Amino acid sequence: MKTVAIWSGISAVVFVVMVLQMTSMQKREAGDEAPTEEPAAQADPIPDVRFPENLAPAAQAQPVPTAAEYKPGQQPHLMAILRVNGLLLP
Repeated sequence: MKTVAIWSGISAVVFVVMVLQMTSMQKREAGDEAPTEEPAAQADPIPDVRFPENLAPAAQAQPVPTAAEYKPGQQPHLMAILRVNGLLLP
């Protein structure tokens, strides 16, 4: 019984430390975001592609059209897992 109590105490301490670390990281990330303005001019126009139909050649090891610019952030990013024939994996 003593072993269970010791491991429960250690687990509780680790959990509290993890929560404190996550909260401090979230506060730091929220404070780092400064509004920056990006230039409106783009060098290349974004190609007209359909997701995931235009990725079918990638499943067959062929080149694919140019992808859109990756913008890091909290928004969800599209991702597809394709079969060898280019169809979506359910």
